Amino acid sequence: MEAEQAKRLKLGAGETLRVYLAAGSALLVTAGRVDVRGPCAWLAETLLVQERTLHAEQHWLADAAGWIELSAPQGARVMAITGELPTNGQ
Repeated sequence: MEAEQAKRLKLGAGETLRVYLAAGSALLVTAGRVDVRGPCAWLAETLLVQERTLHAEQHWLADAAGWIELSAPQGARVMAITGELPTNGQ
């Protein structure tokens, strides 16, 4: 299993940031509110885009790798923790 790495992201009011996340990565909002779009996935011939809103102290786990878009209407701080999902009960 690859080592986990944490990266602190700070978004200003109205700022949007695009980030690539590996499967098993986590986002933790430490302050503010963040709108998260992605990662995109194909279902038959339809492109699906997941959308969610995270508030301070909420987290989200990426079950698939891909690009996501973070938007902070009033500014936010986010911790991105990258790593792999555990396998075989480890």
